Amino acid sequence: EGEGRGGSLVGISSPGVAASLYSPNAGYSMPGSGKCLMEYSMRIYAIKAAERKINANIIVPGVVKTEAWNRSAISRGLDGTEYVDGVVERIVPQKRAMVPRDIGNAVAFLCSDAGRFITGTVLPVDGGVHLKL
Repeated sequence: EGEGRGGSLVGISSPGVAASLYSPNAGYSMPGSGKCLMEYSMRIYAIKAAERKINANIIVPGVVKTEAWNRSAISRGLDGTEYVDGVVERIVPQKRAMVPRDIGNAVAFLCSDAGRFITGTVLPVDGGVHLKL
């Protein structure tokens, strides 16, 4: 990257943290508090780093198909695949779970020339989950 081109800061948050997008969840208080601080800090970074051509944003993913769902399913006596499929059916308007690559694609966009002018925002990349929660 050449001098003066700038850069990008991208944080990954989660549903339930951005009050304007999702309802709060009291059971998520500890990780949620940390992510709230990250979101606030990223807005400050967006202001402070703008003169250096650095954009700063937060991505809020939706239901991402990972092993974490298996632990949650087992604690409920369910199969991981069936469990995540049920969650997707209930809360994802696009009716598809995300894969980690979907988050990576959003990060790549925000770091690209096409996303360079987007800064200081919380971007839901969630298949519409924020419309239902």
